[in-house]
Amino acid sequence: MMSLAVKKWVQVAGGLLVVTTGVLGASVWRHQTDARVLLMACTALFALMGAGMALVGVVLHPMAQKVHQARDDLLRSSTRWSLVIKYAGDGICALDVQGRITLWNPAAEKLLGHAWEEARGQVMHELVHSKRLDGSPYPAQECESFEVLRDGLIRHSIDEAFWHKDGYPVHVDIVAAPIWEDGQITGAVVMFTDTTERKNLMATLNRWQDVFDNAKWGVVVSSADGQTLEQMNPAFAQMHGFTVAELTGRPMADVFAPQARPDLDKHICRAHDEGHHLWETWHLHKDGSQFPVFLDITAVKDERGQVRYQVINAQDISARHAVAKSLRESEERYRMLADNSSDMILRLSSNAVVNYVSPACVTLLGLPPDAILGSSAFDFCVLEDQPLARQAFAAAEAGERAFLARLRLQRPDGQITWAEASCQRIETPTHDRTREYIATVRDIGERVAAEAKVVNSEANLARAQAVAQVGSWRYDLNNHHIEWSAETHRIFGVPIGTSVDYPFFLSCIHPQDREAVDQAWRQALLGARYDIRHRIISAGEVRWVREQAEMVRDAFGAVVEVVGTVQDISDWHASQQELLLSRQALRDLAAHNDKLREEERTRIAREIHDHLGQHLTALRMETVLLGANCCKAHPEMMARVQRMTETIDETIEVVRDVSTALRPACLDLGLVAAAEWALAVFERRTGIRGSLICAHESIELDDQRATAIFRILQEALNNVARHARATHVQVTLSLQAMDLLLQACDNGIGFDPLPTPHKKAFGIIGMRERALEFGGELTIARRTLGGTTLQVLVPLAQGANA
Repeated sequence: MMSLAVKKWVQVAGGLLVVTTGVLGASVWRHQTDARVLLMACTALFALMGAGMALVGVVLHPMAQKVHQARDDLLRSSTRWSLVIKYAGDGICALDVQGRITLWNPAAEKLLGHAWEEARGQVMHELVHSKRLDGSPYPAQECESFEVLRDGLIRHSIDEAFWHKDGYPVHVDIVAAPIWEDGQITGAVVMFTDTTERKNLMATLNRWQDVFDNAKWGVVVSSADGQTLEQMNPAFAQMHGFTVAELTGRPMADVFAPQARPDLDKHICRAHDEGHHLWETWHLHKDGSQFPVFLDITAVKDERGQVRYQVINAQDISARHAVAKSLRESEERYRMLADNSSDMILRLSSNAVVNYVSPACVTLLGLPPDAILGSSAFDFCVLEDQPLARQAFAAAEAGERAFLARLRLQRPDGQITWAEASCQRIETPTHDRTREYIATVRDIGERVAAEAKVVNSEANLARAQAVAQVGSWRYDLNNHHIEWSAETHRIFGVPIGTSVDYPFFLSCIHPQDREAVDQAWRQALLGARYDIRHRIISAGEVRWVREQAEMVRDAFGAVVEVVGTVQDISDWHASQQELLLSRQALRDLAAHNDKLREEERTRIAREIHDHLGQHLTALRMETVLLGANCCKAHPEMMARVQRMTETIDETIEVVRDVSTALRPACLDLGLVAAAEWALAVFERRTGIRGSLICAHESIELDDQRATAIFRILQEALNNVARHARATHVQVTLSLQAMDLLLQACDNGIGFDPLPTPHKKAFGIIGMRERALEFGGELTIARRTLGGTTLQVLVPLAQGANA
């Protein structure tokens, strides 16, 4: 019985110990209880259990010793884990099932900037993990730390980003593990490591690797004895026709040409002794061909001075060798060119004595080379030009390059030849430390003659420009300089020799025309045509000029030069103004006549309508009364009265038509009503269907404008009836800002707006003149789908409205 009782108490105490220890452990984990609090809690626990344990007395004494030992182990373990969490270099935090922070160690505070008091109770994802590295939102449902709380699986994430309190990202690796209690997930532990330094080191290493891999010269790392190729970049392998794998591990001597291998060990030993060594040698290509290389070998040593490995830079200098060969060949070619050149080439000593002369001297001077060698180069110049030759030679002695002079040379037969000479000092002194000079003499007799012709031509051109009053100019866009001919200077009233640039040119333009001229010039530089007329101020007088220009472009299409002309058109412009005034006077006279004619038509129409119409109406009434009162008993007389009545009715109709033709009465009702009446009459008379589009019930216009637009519409309809062969015409009346638009479109055969000599388009001229009378315009165009569109735009009278 005693053994069963003891066993029962032991089981109860053990269970209580396990449960209480688990609770305390969770509390410690969640609230970061330090070792002292843990010790006090455990002491209190075991004090409470003391009474129960005392009941078992001596029987439980061995068991009590084990319990005390377990308690001590638990305290030591709790202390160790608290210290581990507190002093861990990695950030550690604990979460409850909602993801809120229940533990936040000092490393986490240091890495992310949030103190424990700030982090406690915050949702960890929202606090430090709500954004990705690129700043885009990071949903909580995609966070693996939250996944751990859902499925209980341990997760390890790399290259994640936590966000510091100050707003910058911290690169971390994350390990998240669940916390289980009684088979349920009650939270999670998240440990994160700062990987910023590692990423920076990897980036630096990758950059150096890129340099190594992408270098255009060969780089090799050999063994300490310099005998084995241990590592190399692709450029070195490609230089020799191999891949990196094929050359790695092979003997160094394999890439050297056979004749260069015996000296290889000597160069390696020298690099070991001196630490650095350079030399040129020959390498072997995979296909057996040889090529020259320049090697730079460095022995890398440890702190004891022992060679660890060697770094060799190899540069293929085949191109350099080819250049040297080409240079030698060029020297030979230049010698051949000098011997066969049409220019006379001389090599002179320091006192201008000829040491070498090319065979061209025979043609230029009429002397063989032997007759010139040893002579002074000045002896062949005309006496008057020798000072200029000496000046050119002195400039060469002073170090000036290619000094040019135009000289006259005298042949033995007395013939004078113009030549262009240049002299240049040879920078490399001879073995006796004296300097030599190269002189080139070219025959320019034909050029001088051509220049004389050009000068004569320019003089003739200047005279022609003066007669035609047309000047020329050239604008160099590279130095922003403008050259004017003499006639251009005269037109602008600027003295010859005055420096001209674009701002100066603009200052000569009339102030009211400067902006337009500048805009036209800028558009011309973009490709537009430059042909403008404007005013200038010439010697205080306003004159009119016409300017035209052509753009000169380089091979890339950029404008580099502009060549143009300027013509004085003041007299022409004055005559044009007189012509315009004359035309305007004629147009005003025609408009006045039209106005008088319309007024006369209106008066006559009203006279016919008011007087003749009234008289005919009275006559008809009398005739009807006569037939009703006097002729009933006389059928023959009654018939005559009936015929008289019909004749009077026809006369009344004719009077009405004549009155309407002179001035439709519907014009008094407004332009819209008049247009509707005109279309109705047009359709009844021609059978061509007409329609009117107008958004306004009426458009108020003064009588003159309304009459002019109505007459234009009548003439347009007459043209459709006579020429269009249309079946439909559409008329549109609309208001556009302060203008009235009349548009007539038909579906006929179209219309050619270009005049021909036999065409007499008086109707169109009349319509255009009626529109111009009020400052309007008339346009006629062929429609794409067939037919013609006539459009009239007339400004409204002041105060007109719809």
